[in-house]
Order: sequence, then C-alpha cells, then structure tokens
Amino acid sequence: MKPSSLNELWLILLLWLQSGLVYCQLLYPQSNTFNSSFTLDAEQIQQANLSQVFKNNVEVAINFERSNWATGSVSSDPFYTLPSNITAIFSLLKPGTLLKVEYSTNTSLFTTAPALAVSRILFTTETFNGSTVPASAYILWPFSPNLQPGTSKTQTVIWAHGTSGSFGECAPSHIRNLWYQFSAPYPLALAGYAVVAPDYQGLGIDYTILDSGETTFLRSPWMAHVPIANDIFYAQQAALQAFPSQLSSEFVVMGHSQGGGVAWAAAERQAVKPTPGYLGTVAGSPATNYSRVIDYFGLEIPQAALIAWSAQSIFPGFELSEVLTPLGISRLELLAALGGCQSTRGTLLGVDIDELLQDDWPENFYIRRFLELTGAGGRPVAGPMMVIQGTADPLIPEVTVSQTVEETCTKNPESLLEYLVVNGTTHVPTLSATQKQWLGWISDRFAGVSVEKGCRSTVMQPYLPIEHYQAETNYFLEWANQAYEVA
Repeated sequence: MKPSSLNELWLILLLWLQSGLVYCQLLYPQSNTFNSSFTLDAEQIQQANLSQVFKNNVEVAINFERSNWATGSVSSDPFYTLPSNITAIFSLLKPGTLLKVEYSTNTSLFTTAPALAVSRILFTTETFNGSTVPASAYILWPFSPNLQPGTSKTQTVIWAHGTSGSFGECAPSHIRNLWYQFSAPYPLALAGYAVVAPDYQGLGIDYTILDSGETTFLRSPWMAHVPIANDIFYAQQAALQAFPSQLSSEFVVMGHSQGGGVAWAAAERQAVKPTPGYLGTVAGSPATNYSRVIDYFGLEIPQAALIAWSAQSIFPGFELSEVLTPLGISRLELLAALGGCQSTRGTLLGVDIDELLQDDWPENFYIRRFLELTGAGGRPVAGPMMVIQGTADPLIPEVTVSQTVEETCTKNPESLLEYLVVNGTTHVPTLSATQKQWLGWISDRFAGVSVEKGCRSTVMQPYLPIEHYQAETNYFLEWANQAYEVA
C-alpha cells in the first residue's frame, strides 16, 4: 500500500472515530430548554401576601414564560434598543417612520413552522393622545408566496394578536412561537401570505423619547383598540419602507380576541382615515365593547386589574386604589416588576379575585370612560368585514359580539359585514374551526371578488356531534435543540 493510501486510511479512521464520539455524547432530557430559574425574594412574597404554594405557582409560571423567550429579555436584546442617532430628532418623526430593520432573524431560536422566515422592524406609531412613540413588529415570510398580480410582491396580511400581556416582555416578536403560532400567523404564511404583526405600543419597546431627549416609561394600553389600531396601519407603512420590492401595497387586516377588537377598530379608522391598499378585515372572537363583557360577567373579572393599569395611559390622574384593593395593587405591581405575561397574570391575578377588586369597580367613571373612548363597535366600518364568533366562548360571550354586530348594522345598514357564528366552539379554537373559511375569504379579497352591501349572518354547524371534537388547545410548542427530539 502506498504511503498516500495509508494517510487516507488513517484520515478515514479518524473521521469515523470522531463521528462515533458525536453519537456517544450525553443526551439531555426533553425539558432541558425550560431552564429559567427565577425565584421571588422575601420582600416580594410578603408584599403580595403569597403562601408557599402561591409562591411556587408564580415561580413556575414566570419561569415557563422566560423559557419561551427566543432572544432573552427585551431589555438585553439589542434589537429593541432605539438607534442612538434618532434621539435628538425623535419628536420630529411622523408615525409610520421606519426606525430599524432586522432583515433576517435567527429562526433557530424560535419555534416557527419549517420553511418560514422572520424579519423584525422598529417603527413609530401614535398613542391615543396623539404622541409619537416607538413600536416593534415581526414579519413572517412564506416559502412560496401569493404574488400581487403583475408584480413579484407578496400579498400581505396585517395580523393583530390576542392578549399576550401588558408589559415589555410580552411582545410576540421575542416569544419563541410568536404567540399565536398555528392558530393564525403560521397558517397564513404557509398559505402564501406575508404576515406583518405589530407587537402593540408598550410591548417590546416599553419606553419612549421625550422632547428633551430623555426616555420615559411607555405604558401599554391593553383593550384600547383605537390607539392600537394605529399600530396596524403604521406597521404596514413601515414594513413597506423596509421591504418595498417584496411586500404588496394591498393588504387585509386580521385579528383575534383583543386583536379582533383592534381589527374592528382598524376598519372603523379606515372609514374616516383611509389608507391606500386596504382590502378588508377579519375580526375573530372580537373584544370590541368590553363594557358588555363586564356587564355579562359581573364583578369578578381577572382582567380588571389590567384595565385599570391601561386606563392610566390616558387618565394620568386615575388612581389604582379606585378599582383595586391594597392587595390587588400589590399583586399588580409585582406582575409589572416581573414583566409577567399571560401565564403569570392568570396565576397571580386569577385567584382571590374578590379580594383584589373594590366592590364598585365596574361603575368607576374612569374605567367606563376608558372603554367608551378606546373601544370599537357601532360606528361605520370600511368593508368588507368578516366577524367570526363561537357560541361556547367563555371569555368573549357570543351574545356580546352579536349585540355589537346588531348595533353596527342597525346604525349603518349598508355595512359590508358578514357575521359567521360557529356552533359549539370556544375562544381560540374558533380560529381552527373556521380556518378554511377565513383563508378563503382573504383569498377572495385579493382576487377582487365583490361583496353585496348590507349585513348577513350565517351559523356554522360541526360536521360531527360537537362532543366528538377536541375542545381546547392541549399542547404547547417547545424549542428543540437535539436531534432525537424531532426524530
């Protein structure tokens, strides 16, 4: 055997041994990526009056959320830091200004569906009082896009997410599954649409720049559909600036729950302040007029604390003590300090509700006025609009949505509004039950299919008896970083 052949043999043997070492490396159990280890300190436990079991439950919830951060805390992710060169001119910027582009986000840190790509942008939007503030958004890109006829531009859907939380860490753009995953954004992108998804003002970037150049806290206005509807249109404008040759100028708005209310408010905004390219709106399980939800459920609504928190965004003189007890304030402040989102909110504010709220909180002037000024429903809408609602929804009762639809259609009989009532479905699962319908409806809008004037209502029945179907989501997406986990 020639020396060169011996060298080749040794090289092959060495590579074989090295490959064997790879396969013999220690494997870690499935839960190894859920490894956040935050613990509450003694002062936090005492102020929020937490028992040992309660303390444990809060820590489990907050660590679950933090394990689902794709890029760490928003406070340490450089993407959410505003460019330093805009500080001096921020007060001069108009809403819809593009501030930063992350063209190719590292999808290996997320749990997106395969064959999807992600970008992220920072832009300016407008608050209820007219101030210009920063905001963030992600863009989900399809592998095989639906192109706007005659162009190489992808047809675009602006996605308004349901409640993720009220604090900076609750931005879908830094959560591994982008919050709604297979309920809407993934199916939209897999169906060929580019999905532009604003986080909403106060989520992601939780600060803004004053005229003096100093930064100040930016409160997220949960359930304030009117200002968040601004985020929908300004995210679309900024995304077009970032990707002028890839995104279509035509777009459809779609949202669910809180985002359903936002989408409805966007249709109302479009009626008085039109944006070119708008084709229509899909509002799923929409929390439009939340006063109706309060009236339906009565006193004990876990979200009351978040409404009070949000009301301070437009009523600085409003005191939390008008709605919350001292214990309620302590637990809300702990939630804010933790940057807790939906899992932690439900754990921390979803029990002992009667001990957290003042008895007369539903009649509070600021709460009612806040919801009146910032809610949606009853006003003219730029159609066409598709409203989807499940009859078994435990969070947004079907009767409250039906009342808003009826009010809107009575006051505006020429509205292009289609109301699809889904018999037997609950809150988020209503999106899954009607995926064929809303994807077809969106396709029709881009195809230019005309819609007759007026409102119409349809009741959708399940193919099999309702008890045969899975009622709720009973899984979550977990980030996998070892081959055996996706074998």
